[in-house]
Amino acid sequence: MKKSLENFKVTPHFYFYEFIESSQIAETGARLNWEYLNSLTEIERGVFIQLVQMACNKLEEVREFANNELNAGGKIGIKINTGLRCLKYELMMGRNGSSQHCQKIAVDFILTNITNNMVYDSLMQLCYLWIDGSKVKRWMSGLARKVDGSRDRKWRFIHIDFRTAKDKHLKRGYGARWEY
Repeated sequence: MKKSLENFKVTPHFYFYEFIESSQIAETGARLNWEYLNSLTEIERGVFIQLVQMACNKLEEVREFANNELNAGGKIGIKINTGLRCLKYELMMGRNGSSQHCQKIAVDFILTNITNNMVYDSLMQLCYLWIDGSKVKRWMSGLARKVDGSRDRKWRFIHIDFRTAKDKHLKRGYGARWEY
């Protein structure tokens, strides 16, 4: 598969290819993502890279909060489950193609080196504040969490997407939130 872009370190903890060849899309998804990226114009690729940089910067903020404010001392990491899912892959997987993973930029991630839900819960509360427009930060985002069906409702992953001011929920003044 031809890769039209080189891998590079976007931020101190994230590489560009983590968004293209993420762990949950398998080889077929990665190949289709590269086909999509190879079809973009140079300007469109530049915009995509900027979106990935924005997402990585937000993930760094999440990681920093988890380690500093939750007293983890740098032990908590973030693993990207899914970044880009091109429309062709999205449709092949039986989805309708409206996912933010293929419309703009979105990331599903897990926290590494944690043993309980309290860290995820605290992190979600902070993200809600950021999305709903605290005075410190304002993310134009959607935020979701995936929990399993067990009695303890253990966390599976967090989803964050980055939307524009034209999206309906942002015109209402708050971010989209949901649970899988």
